[in-house]
Amino acid sequence: MEYEICFWLKDLGTDSLPLEDQEKIRQAILNSGGSILTEKTLEKRSLAYPIKKQKTGFWGELQFSGASTSVEGVRKALQYEPNILRKMIFELKKPKKIRKLRTLTRKIESFQKEPRQEERVQVSEEVLDTKLKEILDNESR
Repeated sequence: MEYEICFWLKDLGTDSLPLEDQEKIRQAILNSGGSILTEKTLEKRSLAYPIKKQKTGFWGELQFSGASTSVEGVRKALQYEPNILRKMIFELKKPKKIRKLRTLTRKIESFQKEPRQEERVQVSEEVLDTKLKEILDNESR
């Protein structure tokens, strides 16, 4: 599995980077059975809020691979380091493959509505006259 550790290191007030503390993190990963994949150089940044009375710190990131037991080993090894202000280890998940949409290759037949033909019943005039008389007789009553 691949993991990434992001961490804040304490700013000791010197102009140099705290490479010794970064090396402790690297050694903790290697001693726990992991191997380092990529490493980002440390950057001095201002903290959003004070952490352990520190207003500035050094931000660093390391990507490593190893078993889940190696992650627990790294956590335990770095738990009581005084120069590490914060750390977070999380699993890197591989992005899911996006499937392409297939286009239809067959031609769709066009659909046309045919006009509906009404059925017309031929009625003689005599039948119509009798019906009309019945209706008029019913209304006059």
